Amino acid sequence: MIENIDVTLLEPHPDNPRKDVGDVSELAESIKASGILQNLTVVPHECKYRVIIGHRRLAATKKAGLTSLPCTVSDMDYKTQLATMLSENMQRVDLTVVEQVQGIQMMLDLGESVQDVAGKTGFTVKTVKQRSRLSALPADKLKEAEAKGGTIEEYLKCLEFDGKVQERLLSFCGTRDFNNQYQNEVRRRKENANKEQLLKELQTKGWKELRSGEQYSCRYNQIKSFYFYDTYDFSQPVLPDGEYYFCMDVSALRIYEKAKKSAPKKKSQKEIEAEEKRRKLKDLTAQMFALRRDFILNFRQTKQYRETLMRWMMAFTARNVNYFYGLDKGIIKAAVKDDSGGYNPDEEKVKEWVRTSPDALAVLTYYISADCDTRGYCKANYGNTPPEYQKNEALDMIYAFLGELGYRMSTEEEKLQNGTHELFGGIDND
Repeated sequence: MIENIDVTLLEPHPDNPRKDVGDVSELAESIKASGILQNLTVVPHECKYRVIIGHRRLAATKKAGLTSLPCTVSDMDYKTQLATMLSENMQRVDLTVVEQVQGIQMMLDLGESVQDVAGKTGFTVKTVKQRSRLSALPADKLKEAEAKGGTIEEYLKCLEFDGKVQERLLSFCGTRDFNNQYQNEVRRRKENANKEQLLKELQTKGWKELRSGEQYSCRYNQIKSFYFYDTYDFSQPVLPDGEYYFCMDVSALRIYEKAKKSAPKKKSQKEIEAEEKRRKLKDLTAQMFALRRDFILNFRQTKQYRETLMRWMMAFTARNVNYFYGLDKGIIKAAVKDDSGGYNPDEEKVKEWVRTSPDALAVLTYYISADCDTRGYCKANYGNTPPEYQKNEALDMIYAFLGELGYRMSTEEEKLQNGTHELFGGIDND
């Protein structure tokens, strides 16, 4: 039954998932001219009524100066109230992710199952589970990330970490630097885990760890073998047998043996610093390639950019007529999901992929660009010479291509491209 209820007896529901009704000026003017065309849904509450459906109409009515509103008085339990408000807001005005998370979690906290929440709100079961997971993120940080344009995919990646790392990643959500920062944390986590496992293996072998600085002593020689934590393969043990010494630096395990009398000349500090800078730059160049590669493998707008892709495919092909570039078939293997060994992807899988995948054109165009994990902006040098910047027109061309598809360079990539990165130069002469 519909009743006209005095607006002084109507109050917004305190647990309405949508906290901000927005600007109701136009709606207020419409109500002044035509009146209320759709009644509100309310529930009795302590001699008054709480609004379930119609929060914007209530706010606009007060602004328009009307004194009463047509309402349907309903008898709902608290769970049904929440579900109705959540469903209504989703159908009329999209809730923010933060509001969705809070509304769904409130229902789950009241004992509703995921399936129940999905049925009552119109969300899919997958969406309900996903939003429930996001409730583990700090609400204030999540709201800040949302204001900057953060995405569900970014928030879910933040959940892979906790504590300060999680908060730091949330601060990059919605920015062009998020993917770079996320990859850094993934690599750092893998490095730490592998470093800990490697240390256990070394202790089992009975090797002695050199004290800080001792590795530079003429009493020890570094043997050829050294292993980076983030790429060490525990399924294929490669540590030599025998009596050795080790040093675990920031990114790699280095192995030493006692020096013989004819030990080679000790490297100068300047040479050591230059070598470390070159290694870091090599790792960073490979990391930036991974960002470009992942962008293409996840690109899903091939139809929209078909003309752009065809234009760039011809440009890359024309360039390869004059210059020989080795093409990295790894991206083709990744695209066709061929995880078998060997360099070449499975021929039948490639044929099927080209025939059926709408995104094959984007991957093939990128493949023809000849991008790889060693393509960067560093001039080859050795000894005590620090890394020097060198313009790379081929890589500039690749970035221009990706930029037309929507790729946003990270701050670190821009510094590498324009030669302002801290790894270029910077070693004092002594």
